[in-house]
Amino acid sequence: MTVRRVSLAAFAAVLLALPFAGSDRWLSIVVLALFAVLGAQALNVMVGLVGQVSIGNAAFLAIGGFTAALLDEQAETGFVLACAGALLAAGVVGAVASIPAFRLRGFYLAVSTIALTYAVLYVAAEVQNHEVGASGFRMPYPELLGVSLDSDVAWYWLLLPLAAIVTLLFHLVTRSSLGRAAQTVRDHEQIAPVFGVSTRWMKTAAFAISSGIIGLEGALMAYYVGTVHVENYTLLIAIEYLAMVVVGGLGSAIGVALGALLITALPFLLDDGLRAIGGTALSARTSDLTLIVTGAVIIGCLLWLPGGLISLPARVGAAIARIGRRGGKPTAEAPADVAVVREPAAVSRPAAAPATVSSAATAGSGGDDPLLQVTGLTVTYPNGVTAVRDVDLRCPKGSATLVVGANGAGKTTLLRALTGTLTSEKIATSAELDRYRGETLLRRSPDELTAAGIALVPERTKVFPGLTAAENLDVVPRRIAAGADRFVTRDDVLELLPRLAAVARTDAALLSGGEKQMLAIGRALLTQPRLLVIDELSLGLAPAIVRDLLEKVATIRGEFGVTVLMVEQAVRAALPVADRVVMLRHGAVVADLAADQWTDASEAALIGGGEVVR
Repeated sequence: MTVRRVSLAAFAAVLLALPFAGSDRWLSIVVLALFAVLGAQALNVMVGLVGQVSIGNAAFLAIGGFTAALLDEQAETGFVLACAGALLAAGVVGAVASIPAFRLRGFYLAVSTIALTYAVLYVAAEVQNHEVGASGFRMPYPELLGVSLDSDVAWYWLLLPLAAIVTLLFHLVTRSSLGRAAQTVRDHEQIAPVFGVSTRWMKTAAFAISSGIIGLEGALMAYYVGTVHVENYTLLIAIEYLAMVVVGGLGSAIGVALGALLITALPFLLDDGLRAIGGTALSARTSDLTLIVTGAVIIGCLLWLPGGLISLPARVGAAIARIGRRGGKPTAEAPADVAVVREPAAVSRPAAAPATVSSAATAGSGGDDPLLQVTGLTVTYPNGVTAVRDVDLRCPKGSATLVVGANGAGKTTLLRALTGTLTSEKIATSAELDRYRGETLLRRSPDELTAAGIALVPERTKVFPGLTAAENLDVVPRRIAAGADRFVTRDDVLELLPRLAAVARTDAALLSGGEKQMLAIGRALLTQPRLLVIDELSLGLAPAIVRDLLEKVATIRGEFGVTVLMVEQAVRAALPVADRVVMLRHGAVVADLAADQWTDASEAALIGGGEVVR
């Protein structure tokens, strides 16, 4: 931490001294780099923070430049209002451009931003031809607070604090609750709504903010260059900005600033090098070589430095540490996750929950109303495949129900239907009866069901890998935490799962499988659930870890009074925790047994597909 602060202080000192000690040429290069920092940080909001791929920088730069030109020339608004108008216009167009992101992702979303670029440039060309013709708009030297921006020095002192503010704001946002919410959309968009994150709002906000800042940059650049011409805005600009983000480090404010500086300075450095090697003739190839070298830098970062320039010190430090360990003597210390894989005691049933659920209670005769009950649940995918067929399921309060079946039996689809994570897809879900605590269950959004007390521990997307373990726990909004029989605090979670305290500052992507499962369970508990839904607790884990985690589930039932609904392949290991076992085959229930009725014949039927004999 001290080294980083010293490095930042030294870098800041160099920037402050540059106008006084640097050459005019390098001052001009740094001014261009500061412009690039604005656009790169704006793109980082969209790509690095929320995970929306965009190649539309050129479009929003054009919107900013042309808006400023029209406002300054025709409305005579002046510099400040013209820049404000450019920011607003680009932000509004960006918000509208976010609509395709509601359905498109990755490559297809990138293509939609390219289409937007061509549409914007077509309109810009028409405006230019109608207003001023082929020569383009001429921009005056602007004034700000009585100072004329007619030199690189003046622009430097305007852009340096502006770029610093944008970089600092991005850095602070990434460490705020808003930033963590945005990163949940980036890491696992389908799971983010479970924690009250509106993916549509987050995408719209990211597009609007990013586009607005780029529009502001376009207006400032128009005044700096002195002209606005449609041919100045090409897709190559968008590629360069994307390179700045990738090379600097996705999601890193400081890294992206460094990436902007490197990519901006690269053609000038190449030109100097080519002039030194072969004179003017060779330097004429600078533009071609810049494209080649930029592409090579991007590929190199993706292959060998995926974290970007910002991750280079950590990578070098890790390499030095590995070399040091090779030179030292081996240690007898146990690895850090030994606590996770220790052999636990046999899993026992929680004393606070009933050991079995009678058939009469399961049928609904007598007893209290169940916490969860569905009758005739059917789920059909858009291709016509019925994944869940006429399923009846009843979960009494305080019980634990185990859902088993072969791969493709419909287990995960059943859980997704009950937790609302199918609502964003074109999937037909119906039931004769669906009740959770006496209210309709189906067709409610994931965040509504989470607020109502249903917590999901998903099968594979268990953690948000771009966040630390502690930040994963912080994702849970305070407004969700309400209404459970016992309020679960963070201290309760760390007492139940002490390993999480040891890995609190570790990126979730680097956790072991057992640690990720613990983190997912702990995060689910912080939503104050009445019903804990766990999909494949044992997936990819060693038997000792599975037994340890099942002990935790038993404790959650007994001490926290949480009802459990669990899909599990390791049936024998999970039986001591369960009251009932529901077997699915081809989406339909073929057996509904008390846990103590599960026999070797039941196991054979599960594996071989035969009839279940009680």
